[in-house]
Amino acid sequence: MKVLVFLGLVLVVVVPAKALSQVVINEIAWMGSPVDGVAENQWWRYEWLELFNAGESAASLDGWVIELWRPASAEASAGKENLDFAIPLTGGIPARGYFLVVSSGKIPLAHVNYANLGGKFFNGGQHLLLKNSSGVVQDEIDARTGWFAGDNKSKQTMERTDPLKESLPAQAGSDPQNWHTSEVAGGSPGRENSKVPEVAPKKTGPLVEPVSTQLPFHFVLAVAVALAAVPVVIWLRRKHASSFGDPGH
Repeated sequence: MKVLVFLGLVLVVVVPAKALSQVVINEIAWMGSPVDGVAENQWWRYEWLELFNAGESAASLDGWVIELWRPASAEASAGKENLDFAIPLTGGIPARGYFLVVSSGKIPLAHVNYANLGGKFFNGGQHLLLKNSSGVVQDEIDARTGWFAGDNKSKQTMERTDPLKESLPAQAGSDPQNWHTSEVAGGSPGRENSKVPEVAPKKTGPLVEPVSTQLPFHFVLAVAVALAAVPVVIWLRRKHASSFGDPGH
């Protein structure tokens, strides 16, 4: 008797969810900025916010929005918030590039983008959300209890310490340790922040790396596909002493 037994392999392919964009909120002039020709007591009007693309490819910002939230005064204990302002975004941002959202054309590099932002940042702190065109939160800064850095009097800005996420977790926007006060008044709009993170050097391995005992994934996959397509033929011979028994006895 000849029995064909097919060994069917079920290949489960795990497809990771789409990775979040590398665009982050990189610097905030919540206190305003020094502007030539403008009285110092009016500098608070010249607020701006900077985005940074930490990725290796350009990113479209069409349909994106920046939301500024603040706890409702009467419901702060309940965790409820009111939307102070929403900033719709358009355009794009190149890899390792910057994108400015400003309140006035008088602010340096204001040609990048414009929004009626003046006076929308609350000096006591806010909750910022950066959402993509699908409404997914790409970056978040929960500073409802107070801004993590910056100086209202000197107009030094609040700069992100590690926008590349090399020394801190990916979701470090709400970590006060990931922010610092800019070294100069007015900050660094459209360019690298005044301070960069101190990243520990990568450990150097031995000159000759040990040979891995694991088979590469593409090899395992090829073998699995081959086995799934080839039937295994099992010949069962009738023998007198067969464990299957003899119908004649």
